[in-house]
Amino acid sequence: MIKQTNIWTVRAVMLVVISVVLLSLSVVISSASEVGQMQLRKNIQVTGSTVTLGDVFIGAGDAADVFVTPAPDPGRFITLPLLEVLSIVRQYDLNWDRPAGVSRIRVERKSQLLNPEDIKLIIEDAIHRDGGPNKFFLSLYGNFQNIHMTQGATTADISVNMISLDARTGRFRTSINLPTGGGGYRTVNITGRVEELIGIPVLANNASKDDVISNSDIVWLDMPKNRVSQNILLTDDLLVGMAARRTLRAGTPLRLTDIQEPVLIRKGALVAMVIEAGTMKLTTIGRALEDGGKNDIIKIMNIDSHKTIEGRVVGVDNIQILYHGNITGAGQ
Repeated sequence: MIKQTNIWTVRAVMLVVISVVLLSLSVVISSASEVGQMQLRKNIQVTGSTVTLGDVFIGAGDAADVFVTPAPDPGRFITLPLLEVLSIVRQYDLNWDRPAGVSRIRVERKSQLLNPEDIKLIIEDAIHRDGGPNKFFLSLYGNFQNIHMTQGATTADISVNMISLDARTGRFRTSINLPTGGGGYRTVNITGRVEELIGIPVLANNASKDDVISNSDIVWLDMPKNRVSQNILLTDDLLVGMAARRTLRAGTPLRLTDIQEPVLIRKGALVAMVIEAGTMKLTTIGRALEDGGKNDIIKIMNIDSHKTIEGRVVGVDNIQILYHGNITGAGQ
């Protein structure tokens, strides 16, 4: 009885061992069938200048660096026929089954956008180096919001080709070379306009009529040279010490007609009229019939004779008579 029990025990153990071995073999066989089985990536994005099997497949192993095709320019994509990929896979005897119903795959090149303001700065630097105007305003023709270059590149990697500038119109043509990786470049043509700027003196704040202008009232404004007319003041030496002829707005170009000598004599004010004849000098009182600044010729009425005569403003409430006939008549 004991011997029979041992036999059944041995048989049971052997069955367990056989089951474990068979299970292990099935796992090994299943694992072996999956070795080298590559999977096609759903979203294929590359950063370099080439597309490799490692970019296209998951699990490419030692074949990951095998060249497939040149990459598109940064920010762009290509559609790659799977037949081309399949021929490369077969050439290297790789384990991959082409999925049914899929004939092409999309490969996109990662990139970074170039700021349009950076483009302007790059071209401005090139114009300065080529002996352009000291100050100018640069405008670009066209939309430069979607200019792509390879990831990791900087503006220092961008080069500017020769600039063709029309001195009369200010229009220019040039092109820039954007790095695409692997030592390659993509050329972008650019056109625009250069407007030379000059500084002109303007008022920092609004000025009322007869306000006297001082150095502290003046700031400088850059304006396109071709928009500055001949009668606009270009220096501040003609402004300082002058008075506003009318209300003047801050930041507005000024003309000689906008300013005048400060008013030294007000209409209706009593003034001293100085009459000179040879060595004789006579002073009498008159009433100003007009406002007057220094060296202005205004009309004055003699208080005593009520005659109207003309005189030159020489100081505050001080008039030099230009024509007096005779001293006695002027004072009567």
